[in-house]
Amino acid sequence: MKRYEKVVLELMPRLLSCLDRDPDSSTYGSFDRNYWMYRTVDFPSGILQQNCYTLALVYANDFENNIYFKNPLIKKWALAAVQYWHKIQHKDGSFDEYWKYESGLPPTVFSTVAISETLRILEVKPKKILRSLTNACGYMARNPERLAVNQEVAAVCAIYSVYLHTKNPKLLNLFEKKLRSLKKFQSPEGFFYEQKGADAGYLTVSIHYLALLFVLSNRLDVKEMCDNAINFLSYMVHPDGTLGGIYGSRNTEYFMPAGLVIMANSNNLAHAILEKTNNFRFKNITHLPVDERYLLHYVASSYALALVHNIKSKKNNKTITSTQGNKRMQKEKIMNKRSENLRLLPYTHIFTKKFPDAGLLVISEPKMYCIINIKKGGVFKLYSGEKLLANDLGYRIKEKGTIYYSEYGNENPSFSINVSNVSKPRLTIKKFFSPKKPINITPLKKFILTTCSYIFGTRFRTLVKTAALIKSEKSNFWLHRTITFQNESILIEDKIGPRELITKKKQMQKIVRVSSQSVKLIPSSKFFNITELTNKIERKVINYNGGSINTLIDLKHDVVNVTY
Repeated sequence: MKRYEKVVLELMPRLLSCLDRDPDSSTYGSFDRNYWMYRTVDFPSGILQQNCYTLALVYANDFENNIYFKNPLIKKWALAAVQYWHKIQHKDGSFDEYWKYESGLPPTVFSTVAISETLRILEVKPKKILRSLTNACGYMARNPERLAVNQEVAAVCAIYSVYLHTKNPKLLNLFEKKLRSLKKFQSPEGFFYEQKGADAGYLTVSIHYLALLFVLSNRLDVKEMCDNAINFLSYMVHPDGTLGGIYGSRNTEYFMPAGLVIMANSNNLAHAILEKTNNFRFKNITHLPVDERYLLHYVASSYALALVHNIKSKKNNKTITSTQGNKRMQKEKIMNKRSENLRLLPYTHIFTKKFPDAGLLVISEPKMYCIINIKKGGVFKLYSGEKLLANDLGYRIKEKGTIYYSEYGNENPSFSINVSNVSKPRLTIKKFFSPKKPINITPLKKFILTTCSYIFGTRFRTLVKTAALIKSEKSNFWLHRTITFQNESILIEDKIGPRELITKKKQMQKIVRVSSQSVKLIPSSKFFNITELTNKIERKVINYNGGSINTLIDLKHDVVNVTY
């Protein structure tokens, strides 16, 4: 069975199991099984309703082994999900995701795109649903997002999709305004800002919605934005076919394929990224490193949309090549084209490239590919050939119940890069540690969260989001890291100070070398990736005496030695 078909058909039973399919139930159409079945939460999460989009795509498109094609029950259930979405909408047009009365932008934005596109695919236009969609667009207009710009990309797409239904000139004006604003939040380097930096997983989300917007609008400026994003993303594709990770601003490694599939017909680099990442995701098993929640409500629709556009693309290609020789010649042409495309990916070339806005340094040599995040104190991901050799997240200091993190906070460290010899760059960074307390929910906290959200609305949500994701303090502890690239090795020299604080009261602080699991609270990160199993930088408690911690990475023999 073909790749995208296999993923979508395997997910469908799990997705439908999350849906309340009982027409006599008061929660008929809800995709939140924790709410309607397990009763472990006291509100339905609006973002889960976007599963109806996957149902609509599978219902409307025929492909091999698709038992759901034109099945009346699938259409009925998709529309039931649409009706339930309308039922749980707040008066201001918003929806909840993580807590009651949250009125979050993500559940509003992403579900609006899904509902609007579901109506378009199923060719229905219930007036009350169109009013709810318009109301949701009004909420987006009043609550722009500047911290996680992928949400603004989706908002622009949502507004235009709803406009196509209603032909409301106010929505068209709002779309133009939002699009102009969005262009300012795309870095000249190509990425969209995610917590002041670049992030691979979320960039595939932005490309997904930009590409869908391009399909709906056929606007060349949207295509240009998409092409620029794809160009930047290509540097975050690793030699083994994975992408992203701890060097990203939000640490994500998941992949939304639809945008790249849509753009692949006109963008060879998009085609190359798909070829390489597909080799990883479908090599032996289908490897989708996300949990059940993200897999079903977030990633599934992207695979379904990728499937639909992949089918359309293949039909067009068959028409073009039907008169161009025998099957063997056509197959050879396809294989040659794939090889040419893969050579477009940066890791296949020798270079050293700085991305000052993203805070990244990328070094590519014949048998090595390394991406370093300067803003996070020199955390890095290093590949030897096509195998992950080293994943490094810096250090943590544990002192009297407080944990300080070298990767967290203080995103403007002092640094210098010597690239006079391109093959042997030297990077020096000094960054202060920042404390970060875990956020554990208690009955009292939940009561305060719900009550304040009900009283103060989106203003309170913004405060909570800032405290959880952005706010950080600067400590007196610092990390001084020097990374030197040599002929067949890399030397990392780390010093942690000041010494008087490290050794005060004749008791050394507990210093931990970390290789994964960022402290940042990002729901779409920390998913298991099989490359974790090959990382040769171990988490280790170090009895630090104030000297230098040296990490020598032998690229010739794939060996990592740490001395201190």
